[in-house]
Amino acid sequence: MIRNIHAVAILSTLFFLCACSSPQFKWSDAGKIKSGMSSEEVSRIMGDPNVVASRDGKLFYTWASTGICKGSRAVTIEFKENKVTDAPAVPTSFKD
Repeated sequence: MIRNIHAVAILSTLFFLCACSSPQFKWSDAGKIKSGMSSEEVSRIMGDPNVVASRDGKLFYTWASTGICKGSRAVTIEFKENKVTDAPAVPTSFKD
């Protein structure tokens, strides 16, 4: 009986941690980003970025997510004059 209670508690905790992890972006969506796209086009595909930073006249949008079930992932896209200058190269081995 005690073992069953422990098993249920552990499974419930894992489920809760997975459900409460940050939103997961999809690698397949990141692969759709092309040079020359506007920040609005990118945000329609990827959603709102977690972090926006600027340096040397460029903007960097970063999407990052962590979760116990899917691990950590992050992608940064570079913009200049509101256009993607460096589209991410997403390896085919990266799965959603």
